Amino acid sequence: MRPAKYLLLIPPLVLMLVASATPSYRAADSYPNLPFPIAREPIVVTTAGMGAEGLIVARMCDQLDLDYAYLFQATGEDLPPKGSLIVVVGVSPAGMASIGTTAAAEEQRVLELADTAVAHDIPLIVVHLGGRDRRGGLNDRFIRDLVPKASYVLVAGGGNYDGLFSRLTLAGHIPLTEVADINDIEVPLNSAFR
Repeated sequence: MRPAKYLLLIPPLVLMLVASATPSYRAADSYPNLPFPIAREPIVVTTAGMGAEGLIVARMCDQLDLDYAYLFQATGEDLPPKGSLIVVVGVSPAGMASIGTTAAAEEQRVLELADTAVAHDIPLIVVHLGGRDRRGGLNDRFIRDLVPKASYVLVAGGGNYDGLFSRLTLAGHIPLTEVADINDIEVPLNSAFR
């Protein structure tokens, strides 16, 4: 083989090396939607951080004809004994200020709520709709604290860009569904119940 012919092999080899070096954040327990239901109605929907995403998920529950209550400040006392809990992660400083709460108080409320759900065998579904915009700071603390306790995790809009959700769900063998757009969340959300 002439040296010039070796030059033709370089671009495909470079592409193969780049592709193999690119991290893959798809967890082994990733699903387009769940193969069987893992949660029950009635459902309490709340936010972690007072973001508007909780209302979006509540609207989806309406459209799916799920029996739910949207409680933006839900506590353990609000949990139905044989139901489920959906926590939508999305920190809004303006939302927290509007109800006169602090980041520390909100974090305590959400963690106590999740712990109560786990202690009473109430399925916990963690939803993240905000993409990169709802990552970092308190959002990431909520993610790190809630995902290991979850029964199912749904992520939209590139929120798993760094693989945080994949690493946490893989470590706990928790099913994860990632979708490109908020509008694609309804089918996997419904699969958790039916």
